[in-house]
This record gives sequence, C-alpha cells and structure tokens, in this order.
Amino acid sequence: MTQVEAWGLADSRWRLLPECSFAKSVSFGGERALLYCYPAFVKLRWRAGVPLDAKAYLIAGVQ
Repeated sequence: MTQVEAWGLADSRWRLLPECSFAKSVSFGGERALLYCYPAFVKLRWRAGVPLDAKAYLIAGVQ
C-alpha cells in the first residue's frame, strides 16, 4: 500500500485499516457467534493503461 500511495492512487486513509479489524465472540439466542471484520484485498483500477485509483475491501461476517 505504501507503493500504491506513492503512485498517487491512494491517500493515507489505508493506514486506518488495522483499526477496522476485529473478531468478537457474542451470545445470541443461547448460542455463541463470532463477529469478524478484516482487510481482504486492494483493487487497482486502470483505464487505457493509465492508473485511476485504488479501493480497499473488507471481509465481514458472522460465524
């Protein structure tokens, strides 16, 4: 991501991704459930060979 930022495709907000990550066990209806969220991948967009931007995606769910 440091390189993606150096290319001008992302700003410093990507450094906040670790703060979005969590896993928490909770009780629900007498059963245990795991809530989680973590960074999954980064998508770089290009058009006609020119880089446009980058987006970070998160995976979140209940297990």
